[in-house]
Amino acid sequence: MSAVAIEEVRHLRAVTASAATPRADAAPEVRSGRRTLVLLLATASIIVAAVFGIVGLNALAANAAVEARALEREVGAAERRYAELVAAVAAKEDPARIRAEAFELGMVPSVAARHLVLSRTLDADGRRAAEADRVVADPLKPVLTQER
Repeated sequence: MSAVAIEEVRHLRAVTASAATPRADAAPEVRSGRRTLVLLLATASIIVAAVFGIVGLNALAANAAVEARALEREVGAAERRYAELVAAVAAKEDPARIRAEAFELGMVPSVAARHLVLSRTLDADGRRAAEADRVVADPLKPVLTQER
């Protein structure tokens, strides 16, 4: 009977081992399902974050475009104002307008203008021209003290 008992124990072990095998296989399937779910959730969250990032960047670009248009309008207005001011200055520089303003202030045109012409009797050294002819000077001095 001892031989029969050993065979039953071996058979029992084989049966329990075969029954335990499917349970061991079932555990990796559950783990791989969980891994797949975690991977799917991570991928979905990355995609959602990327979409929100792109939408945010587009909103910032639209805001910058609106600011650029406003600045362009300000530049256009400043250029028009500059052109108006240049035209106003040109109008005030007109000789006819200056003459009219002078008459309004009581100014009158001058009569015949006279110019005083002075004769030059001194050379560049401060001597009289007649004395300069008599004095023998340095050969370079006439070049340096030419009459202008």
